Amino acid sequence: MKRTLSWNEILVTGLVKVSGYSAIVFVGMILYFLLRESLPSFREVPLSVIFSDRWYPIEDYFGILPLLGGSLIVTLGAMIIAVPVGITTAIYISEIGPRWAREFLKPLIELLAGLPSVVLGFLGVVVFTSLFAALSISRPVSRLSPALYSSAGLLSRLSSPSPKMLLTPFPVPTGMER
Repeated sequence: MKRTLSWNEILVTGLVKVSGYSAIVFVGMILYFLLRESLPSFREVPLSVIFSDRWYPIEDYFGILPLLGGSLIVTLGAMIIAVPVGITTAIYISEIGPRWAREFLKPLIELLAGLPSVVLGFLGVVVFTSLFAALSISRPVSRLSPALYSSAGLLSRLSSPSPKMLLTPFPVPTGMER
């Protein structure tokens, strides 16, 4: 037997559909705008320059490889720290810790998981950058090979971003303890 929908259900269903379709339209408009604004730059700068290993926009070098390499290294550094700490915290919360610790830590980690990555990045900048500046950890050691510190400074300041990025993936393995 088919149930008839009340006017409230019809209204809510219509609003959900309009919201969903408008989200798709907005994402499509953003994509269109990005393509429209960026395609002329590809006519001016050849792809060989974009995929080179030198980033120095003042002299028209727009190589993206140092940026990708730095992002990959910082992400791997954060994951090397976040996954073991997150799994260990999850094991502690679910198996070892007392009930009061579980009741305190679970909501705290769920709250951390709900924070936007922009907020976590800001907290990381405020906390870790000032801490590393005070400890002088983020300065490159001059005895290391100069090849490590290329034109983009790929490895010169990686000690600061990795802990900042630790805040973002940490709640994922920890929250899987349920």
